[in-house]
Amino acid sequence: MGRGKVQLKRIENKINRQVTFSKRRSGL
Repeated sequence: MGRGKVQLKRIENKINRQVTFSKRRSGL
């Protein structure tokens, strides 16, 4: 159970990073 939660969190973090990165690029 804990392992799956960690994996899910990691994937979410990756997506969040991509979203913030694209937002920053569009801002520039």
